[in-house]
Amino acid sequence: MKKLLSLCTLAACSALVQAQPSSTPTWTESFKAVAEVADAHRTAPVAITQDGNVYSTGRFNQTIATDKIFLEPVAQDSYLIKYDKAGNELWGVQLAGSATIKAMVTDAEENVYITGTLADKVVFNTTSGETITLEGKKGDDGSFVSTQSFSFVAKYDANGTLLTAKTLSAEKHPSITEMEGNGYLYFSEGGVVEAIQLDIDKEKLYISASYTGKAHFENLSLQASLVDISGFMVEDVQHFAIVSLSAEDLSQAKLVAELKPSAPITQEVAYNTYSFSFTESLGSIYIGAIGCGNLTLATPNASKDFTFFFPGNGITEYGHIIASINGNDLQTASYSAPKTTTENKKTIDEIQIDGNTLYVGGVFNDTLAFDNTVFSTNKTDLYVAALNKNTLEVTNTWVSGYDEEDNNKNEEVFTSMLAAEDNIYLNGYRKQMSDNTILNGLSYTIENDKISGTNTNGFITDGAVNDKSLVFAEIDKDGNNAVNYYQDILSSIECIKDNKTLPAQRVGNTFYFAEPNDITVYDLQGRMLKQANHATSVSIDDLNQGIYILSNGKSTLKAQKTNF
Repeated sequence: MKKLLSLCTLAACSALVQAQPSSTPTWTESFKAVAEVADAHRTAPVAITQDGNVYSTGRFNQTIATDKIFLEPVAQDSYLIKYDKAGNELWGVQLAGSATIKAMVTDAEENVYITGTLADKVVFNTTSGETITLEGKKGDDGSFVSTQSFSFVAKYDANGTLLTAKTLSAEKHPSITEMEGNGYLYFSEGGVVEAIQLDIDKEKLYISASYTGKAHFENLSLQASLVDISGFMVEDVQHFAIVSLSAEDLSQAKLVAELKPSAPITQEVAYNTYSFSFTESLGSIYIGAIGCGNLTLATPNASKDFTFFFPGNGITEYGHIIASINGNDLQTASYSAPKTTTENKKTIDEIQIDGNTLYVGGVFNDTLAFDNTVFSTNKTDLYVAALNKNTLEVTNTWVSGYDEEDNNKNEEVFTSMLAAEDNIYLNGYRKQMSDNTILNGLSYTIENDKISGTNTNGFITDGAVNDKSLVFAEIDKDGNNAVNYYQDILSSIECIKDNKTLPAQRVGNTFYFAEPNDITVYDLQGRMLKQANHATSVSIDDLNQGIYILSNGKSTLKAQKTNF
């Protein structure tokens, strides 16, 4: 592994406003996990504990060997590695077999919970030497069905001991066998469960998943719908659900919410769903989903029906549902773009709470549902919408505005959004649609209601925050997996914002000072970009579009680069 350390951290205001020896984060840990760049998995969650320790995940198909960690793959395995806040490796374990970790959270005791999908037999390894083996979906002939997934949820303690691991499975809908006996055609292998996200609130672990057939979440079974096609063929219908589990042992499953058809699907009652995301905050659950036709969002105590235009002739209204669940109360709002015949590229990939604001992030094409006066540049754009978490009303929106160059070949893909101290970090990449080749990363910062950013060689897969520090997981241009850690950066940024204003006269993108100053220019993540000693002027004209901080160690000036 390769580690980069700056000579001093951003631990306080005084440290931040002094000259830094490099523009690197406090530390970076990186290693080669895959043989080819194309093998790098685009989902690599990261988590940070309250004490600043970091959990990192990803896929690997070649040996990872360090002083403390030796992981040798048997297939497209997944790893779970823990670092302390100084970037030292503490331990690492692997999920041996075809498994993908989709989401991860930690609790106050630094237990770590992971969820994802299984494609075959997977051995969950542990630092204690004891393992648990789970199996993916099998067909009628007993062989694994690689195209359809079961899911898992597992819990490790702070020392890497595997406490429990359980399968989320599904079976063929009970009505299928009888319908096949009556001559119906059915081309699936049966039910599927695909985990999406995790969150935790003290004793409860929440997990979201899509499913078909009859799905089993520990002691809870949920049955999805079927669609009868013209009396000769039957197909599964996808539902989404949020289920709570006991954080202690991942038992006692209970249904929190489900998105499903409002009625049996017929030619008159259409239904489709495209994305589903949730988060938990202070005991409340917040949901974002996209669908069309007749949908119901239901909890054990309430439900809300939605109808979005979907007659089956190619003209579709893609409804965006936002909801909050607080005890027995269900509050909802819906937003839509104009009806269209264009292929849907709209997603809600992540939602987060920061203060009184609910942030929704994803991708859209054509018209933004949260603001119909906003349109995508070329094929697609990344977006963030801010809503009042109490009223669910939209208060602001931001879009990437990035030109993919050829809307018949390229599009933007969302990877992560992180809201921290009124700053929002939005990440994704541009890909070639024909073969999913990543062309470049996309990285944006939203601060003071303005969005700025640029394309990058690698791309960020995920980000996490505690009270003081930020951590980001990255896949670089060579396919290396990296963790970038910014220690105490949040308190440092706030110090910059609160400092006295540096007096300067601006001409274009150049700032002139009445007397010589030692000036350092930072970005909004606290990284030093340039220095000028004993200078009477400093220019930011050579920097990318964005907002920057100029500091002489005693006072600061925030400036946005402008194209004049």
